[in-house]
Amino acid sequence: MKYLSIITLLAVASHSWATDHAIDICYGFGCKQQATMVVDDALAEMLGRLFQPVATTAAQEREQIARAIAYLERHVGKAVGTDADIGGNFDPNRSYPQRYQLDCIDESRNTTSYLRLLKQLGLLRWHQPLDRRYRSRFLIDGHWTAVIENMENSKQFAVDAWYHDNGQPPEIQPLEDWLQRKRPHRLLDSASTST
Repeated sequence: MKYLSIITLLAVASHSWATDHAIDICYGFGCKQQATMVVDDALAEMLGRLFQPVATTAAQEREQIARAIAYLERHVGKAVGTDADIGGNFDPNRSYPQRYQLDCIDESRNTTSYLRLLKQLGLLRWHQPLDRRYRSRFLIDGHWTAVIENMENSKQFAVDAWYHDNGQPPEIQPLEDWLQRKRPHRLLDSASTST
């Protein structure tokens, strides 16, 4: 496993940590390639700023989560080489280094790691990360996503970064919609503006 000392750790708001936090990063389809990112004070403080002002609703916090995931993807992408990752799995019309491409397994694992980091830093007040979820109608079209749960009403949401290029906010939609393959709102919006 490649080890990246991208930083050292943490003081967010009133939280201080005695030891470094590290998160594993997957890429290369099915987590074939891995790297470890150590989180330091600078990164933790930047993430803390993304959650200011403190969300007064769960919906506001989901917007903050999306921005934080996008920021972490850009940060990790520069260090690991996944900054050229494109939305989806393949695009024959675009040039990109496939070795650093992420599939839904990589994306869902990384996003789950990012969500757990946000929780450890004390930045999530309305949500908690859950284990990843899988959907499949047929054996060849399975798909994974990260999941968060609203702690107030137990409603679950898919947090799916696979749809977009590296560093773009993930799609966050009700998990039941994701399981039923309903198109996320931003994809619907882009489809309507392109016609």
